[in-house]
Amino acid sequence: MHFDLQFAQQHAQALRQEAAQASRALQAQPAHGQRPQLSLRNLFHRPRPA
Repeated sequence: MHFDLQFAQQHAQALRQEAAQASRALQAQPAHGQRPQLSLRNLFHRPRPA
C-alpha cells in the first residue's frame, strides 16, 4: 500500500484548520463545567497504531 505523504500533509493541515475553528467556536460559547479543549487535545495527541 503506497503512502502518499503529500496527501497526508494536506489532510493534516485541513484537520488542524478544522480543529482551530472548533476551538474558537468552543471558546465563544460559555463553558458548562467541561473542558472540551482537553478532550480535543487528547484526540490529536493519542498515539496511533502503525
